[in-house]
Amino acid sequence: MKPHRPLSPALAVSSSRMGDLVCATVVINALRDLLLQESRHSPARDDSGRSGDSRERGASNESGVSQEDGAFVEEPVLDVLVEPRNAALLRGEPGIRPVSLSEAAARRYRTIVDLTSSSTSRRWIGELRGGIRIGSAASRSQALYRRLYYHHVLPKRLHGHIVKDFYAYLRHFGVPGEPLPALARGSDPKTKAVLEALRGGGTTSRRPLVGIHVGAGRPKRVLPEKLIVELADQLARRDIALLLIGEEPERVGRLQDLLGGRAAHHPFTLEQLKTALGALDVYVGVDSGPLHLACALGVPAVGLYGPALSERSAPLTPAFTAVEIDVECRPCLQSQPCDFAQRCFAEIPVERLVDAVLAHVPETALPARAPESDQNHVCRRR
Repeated sequence: MKPHRPLSPALAVSSSRMGDLVCATVVINALRDLLLQESRHSPARDDSGRSGDSRERGASNESGVSQEDGAFVEEPVLDVLVEPRNAALLRGEPGIRPVSLSEAAARRYRTIVDLTSSSTSRRWIGELRGGIRIGSAASRSQALYRRLYYHHVLPKRLHGHIVKDFYAYLRHFGVPGEPLPALARGSDPKTKAVLEALRGGGTTSRRPLVGIHVGAGRPKRVLPEKLIVELADQLARRDIALLLIGEEPERVGRLQDLLGGRAAHHPFTLEQLKTALGALDVYVGVDSGPLHLACALGVPAVGLYGPALSERSAPLTPAFTAVEIDVECRPCLQSQPCDFAQRCFAEIPVERLVDAVLAHVPETALPARAPESDQNHVCRRR
């Protein structure tokens, strides 16, 4: 099949939550790169799609590059329409501009790529003008129906993995290989200062910093407090600085009391969270948006999988370890209460979890490793 090239101006659309949006950056980044290549070899176009003279657009000499005082600065070449709460994830990304629905409706795009193809995203693109529209479907019947909304309907869930399912978009645009989600690390100076202060005060000159996510979007994915306390206690004994991550103040306060103040917590905005996660030595958490964000920022991570299976939703980055145990009730329907006291999390040996974390921390910063524990569980290093 002959690949289709995205035409500028272009818009990517995602109505997903944080984790799915992070995974979708494999397509967002590829579109950005294709459009940058095109902009460097083609006359610039205005919002109507017509060629324009660079002299009529002030300092801009190409659709993707501007010139200031003799220096070339990359300008946004791809607009991305997301839920307002997620816009901060993409703010500051090179060549990418998060836009609101009203801003997108004011432009006329030549290419519109719906990365979610949900009822919400279809409603959004129904308010937009023009453009070749690309979406996806999980079945033939779904594809027939969605042809009412899209010029091209791509197969979804070809691979059965949260990241690889997006590769159908890459093949449509002729992008080879299997790229991984990637985002630029945040640079909020106040957040950096807070984390550097946490590293101080140890027996080493600069203590390793481990972040532990204590919440989740669904109750079944929330880690048992006993497991969190046992893990944090073992890490603190090794002179590792600890940061509790989450938006549940009562739960965080209770955990801090149980740990005797050995774990810090700071409320972060989403932009600050990008900075905080990017500064960690290791991130620990359940299958959730922050886990995928940490991996996209290039941070070593340990993911705990209970109700969900790692083979379907684990990050694909090399510095990632999935920890899970085999129990007959997995995977389960996460919208229903658990009848087994979260045994899929509660029965994970804390020693194995500690070992998984320490495997990502430089050996020179740690005392001798704890002995290997019982092997009646699954612990996979990707």
